Amino acid sequence: MAFDIAVVGIGCSFPGANCTESFLNLIKSDESHIVDVSAHARNEGSSYIPFKGVLHDAFLFDAELFGFSKGDAQILDPQHRIFFQTAYRALESAGYGNPKSIDKKVGVYASSGFSGYLFHHLSNSEEVRAKYDDLYIQLLNDKDFMATRFSYLMNFNGLSISVQCGCSSSLVGVHLAAQSLLLQECDVAVVGGSSISYPIYAGYTYSEDSIASRDGKISYHPSVFSFT
Repeated sequence: MAFDIAVVGIGCSFPGANCTESFLNLIKSDESHIVDVSAHARNEGSSYIPFKGVLHDAFLFDAELFGFSKGDAQILDPQHRIFFQTAYRALESAGYGNPKSIDKKVGVYASSGFSGYLFHHLSNSEEVRAKYDDLYIQLLNDKDFMATRFSYLMNFNGLSISVQCGCSSSLVGVHLAAQSLLLQECDVAVVGGSSISYPIYAGYTYSEDSIASRDGKISYHPSVFSFT
């Protein structure tokens, strides 16, 4: 028996584009949204490259929609925040006006980058560590928990899998989601990934033969997307 698989909803967030239409227009225009972040640098040295693609809305989050308190929302990794909202928009674009009430088995296949927010910010905050224990901070930041938390927040009861295999993570997630649909393990699959380096307005140090460029045109740029 053959089954058809279709992409019925898309959500995305890239530097210079926070929706699918603006992203397609950005590609057509061939414009660069790499910005100079030298104003945020502090004596970084001659090898420092002060350019980056920035998600200016990385810290904007509808905490109430997802049932977070203000304090917990501030602890949550920005990669998780943006993924939740982008995946929610993908479901809305698929015609699900209230994604939390989908009467189907929904699976989630999600990937996230290393939590620089935890490493560079939360671990150095005495105020945060005095209020939250290590396990709670880990649950709100570790990439292993992003897929399961989104499923929990949305009341989904399908498979919920964190897919982590380096740069191919999101593509492997698409493969696994397609398999899950073909095997009828779920009726709808949400698949996508998020990668936002922290600090948000920081460049990087260039070194010979590294994967990052000398002029900042090809480097660590954030992205978040989700398919339904």
